[in-house]
Amino acid sequence: MDLLPVVEKVLPGVSDVAAGALLYFLVLDARRLMPGVCELTPGRLESSRYSYAARWIVDELSGAPECSRDAYSGHLVAWPMIDAAAAAPQQARAWAQRLAGLGATWTPEAAARLQRRLTGASAKAFGEAWKAAVKAPRSRAPAAPAPDRVDPQLRELKKLEQALRADFPDRTDLGDRPSADERILLIRALGLGFTAADVGRALRGRAAACRRAPTWRGEDTAEGFLRLTWILGGADRLQKALSERLDAEADEVGIVVGEDGRRFVAGMEVIDASAGEVTQAPLVYPADGADTLALLRAVGRTST
Repeated sequence: MDLLPVVEKVLPGVSDVAAGALLYFLVLDARRLMPGVCELTPGRLESSRYSYAARWIVDELSGAPECSRDAYSGHLVAWPMIDAAAAAPQQARAWAQRLAGLGATWTPEAAARLQRRLTGASAKAFGEAWKAAVKAPRSRAPAAPAPDRVDPQLRELKKLEQALRADFPDRTDLGDRPSADERILLIRALGLGFTAADVGRALRGRAAACRRAPTWRGEDTAEGFLRLTWILGGADRLQKALSERLDAEADEVGIVVGEDGRRFVAGMEVIDASAGEVTQAPLVYPADGADTLALLRAVGRTST
């Protein structure tokens, strides 16, 4: 099966995630249906590796260039592969029977193109099988749409973006309603292996970086860079923002203040040497601690 016609004529017009899904299902269904035809329903995508963007992929591929998808049967045809098809007579007969069984609105057009494409005995076998097997398409309701998993996550991220920008006075309020571009960028990030939680941490990391460096080359960093569209603009930006969040968390980890006002970091006391002579405060043990220490000392003397 040659996928080159699809790569050249279809994939340039769709996103990377939709392109991967299209190629995956074309290869998967080539033997069960025929080259160039696949079953593309929300339910099937929901149970595949593309479940995180099922609804968006179906919507995009339904309008993809050089493709047709029947909303009732859920079957999609990539016309460049149909126009480049070649088959022996027995294979052509099987294709005709499978096409007729799909009942999609585009099957008559596919049959006509295959009839013109095939030659000799293959064209004759296809025509006879098509006439014998063709039936009126069955009317049935389209498959129920898959639940949208991206939209709730995107809305939470927009609220976080709005809240973080509000911490910086006089910055533009970008609102809490996601745009189509932000949805596409988030789906692309999910396809690269990031999660919505990663994007949230990246937003917080960018906010921490904006507090440390309010300007960059004369530009307000919070105004220009503390936004979803900028952070989701590339995997390198996400990684950088995530590392900034880790730095911020490391700065926050830290100092524990005891009841007597003494400060400790990682179990060690912090002493201000600039205050002059440093004196070690006497250690005060609680009653049960003192009893335990006396018992340990007694045991030590007995053992020696």
